[in-house]
Amino acid sequence: MSQVDTCTDADTDDTDTDGAIAVLRRGIAATPELKVGIAFTVGMAISSGAGRLAVPVLIQQILDRGVLGDDGFQPGFVYPACVVALVAILGLFALARATYLRLIRTAEDALYALRVRTFDHIHRLAIADHTESRRGELVARVTSDVETLAQFTQWGAIA
Repeated sequence: MSQVDTCTDADTDDTDTDGAIAVLRRGIAATPELKVGIAFTVGMAISSGAGRLAVPVLIQQILDRGVLGDDGFQPGFVYPACVVALVAILGLFALARATYLRLIRTAEDALYALRVRTFDHIHRLAIADHTESRRGELVARVTSDVETLAQFTQWGAIA
């Protein structure tokens, strides 16, 4: 006979109805390492996104006004605007890279703290808890779960 888990209204919490912001708040509350510099990192990400929108508009203006305009090719407009576009692209690349590295470093710090707290908790468990489970099961599960979180932070959260 198989055991079926039943779930009553008293057993459930509001996690399935919470929005993304509430989930992020709970995650940050549980992992204080994520709070360090979060406003600066979000600002960097927003600036990077705005730059990604501004560069195509700048290139469009170069083509429409400086190359294909009514007066034909206007080197006095095209060359300085191209330099501005190049500086914007290089600055955007540096900003996006710094944001990515900062996010990865913060995520790795948070995962490290999570590993330390989890293994500390495992070591504080009673001997009976360890003898009831198979050898290495707790450590393997914690390691697997933390590695899944690491993959998410490195690939899913960035995208």
